[in-house]
Amino acid sequence: MKKNLYLLLIFSIYSFSSMAQGIGDKDEIIFVYKSPCPGNAELSVNYLNKVMQYERDNSPYQHEVSCGIFDDGDVGCIDKTKSEKLREKITIWQENNPEWGKIIRSAWRACGIEDYEYSRLKMRIK
Repeated sequence: MKKNLYLLLIFSIYSFSSMAQGIGDKDEIIFVYKSPCPGNAELSVNYLNKVMQYERDNSPYQHEVSCGIFDDGDVGCIDKTKSEKLREKITIWQENNPEWGKIIRSAWRACGIEDYEYSRLKMRIK
């Protein structure tokens, strides 16, 4: 009985440790975008989430994005992308998609600004 219990414990520990992983794979890139939002940050993030859902449904280029509000009231998104080349393709698609542009401008208007003046941090996962 003790032997079976030990085997079960060892198997459980091994299984859980092998399932543990970070938020990305080696060489993926994480971008953090942050923009001042003197207006309605909640409404702006609603539009950001809407534009990201539109992109997931319509873009040929897939990446993972989550948007939210920073502690200081600024808005932004965290974007995990497989490569810089893919990020460039995503940006070109965004800039050339009229519906994407319409929704993102609604996010800007909610903040009371003409365009996001965002800062961008980039980290390559190692």
